[in-house]
Amino acid sequence: MLPTTSRLLPSVAFVGSGTAVACGVLVGRGVFVGRGVLVTLGVFVGLGVFVGRGVLVTLGVFVGLGVFVGRGVFVILGVFVGRGVLVGRGVFVTLGVFVGRGVLVGRGVFVTLGVFVGRGVLVG
Repeated sequence: MLPTTSRLLPSVAFVGSGTAVACGVLVGRGVFVGRGVLVTLGVFVGLGVFVGRGVLVTLGVFVGLGVFVGRGVFVILGVFVGRGVLVGRGVFVTLGVFVGRGVLVGRGVFVTLGVFVGRGVLVG
């Protein structure tokens, strides 16, 4: 893991200490990445995304524009998170999940195994 600074990711508004972002990760402008975050290969993070402290984003994840990802969230293995989604603290999303535009995923929710969450839904 290579600790990343905003000098290495010039489009990112803020990168917290102890954060690691793999080479080849696509990150949009105005993104805030909190402390202790790990973003691995095969990830796209859209414009204006907020990624809270202690988050893991890995392996084939797409995070759309203006998404809020709360503290301690795990988003792994082929997940699509649409525009304007709010993901609460301690959420676990994995294995081919599709989260539509404007969805609110409440604190501590576990979403897995190819679940499709439609536009504007509240999951909690």
